[in-house]
Amino acid sequence: MPLYHNEDQAMLAETASQFMADEGAIAKQLRHWRDRECKDGFGHALWKQFGELGFTGILVSEEDGGLGMGHVEAGIVLEEIGRNLTPSPFLTSSVLAATALGHASADLRARYLPGLVSGDSVFAVLSRYAAMFWGKGLHQTATFSADRETNIDASFWWPAVISMLGFGLFFVALVLIRTNTHIRLRRADALEARARRAA
Repeated sequence: MPLYHNEDQAMLAETASQFMADEGAIAKQLRHWRDRECKDGFGHALWKQFGELGFTGILVSEEDGGLGMGHVEAGIVLEEIGRNLTPSPFLTSSVLAATALGHASADLRARYLPGLVSGDSVFAVLSRYAAMFWGKGLHQTATFSADRETNIDASFWWPAVISMLGFGLFFVALVLIRTNTHIRLRRADALEARARRAA
């Protein structure tokens, strides 16, 4: 894989950078929803804008209405989301759910991908660890609230060590993200206070 962006990727990076800086900045999004104790944790209007720019369908095939790009392009968008601390369901919806639905039947793709691509739907990832220390496996059941009759059942056999390692890495990443978020929020507050004093 080349260590530089091609022309399309550079254009995507510029678009994502400008959009996240203007619309997904701390003051406009993260602090706004934090102060209102929003249960969703992100702005649905912002997510709709993600859809208008095509970010939501970045990993969805062109046949299903998406951009048909790859994980490098998704990583470019994620980098700008992280750089601006933009709260959004991009990782769970546009990366994990889009990847899973990309391997689903045509009926399921036609049912759920249009909402994802348009920015009208968000997806969550549910998991339940079973017998972690014995390595008996992981059993997952997901029920779509849009249709109570639709269930997805899957069983995976994962070694306990891999499960614990994944959980540990997730916990460390979560701590680092929360720490970095608080530091950046304090810096932003300090800069705003200085600007007010100067005015």
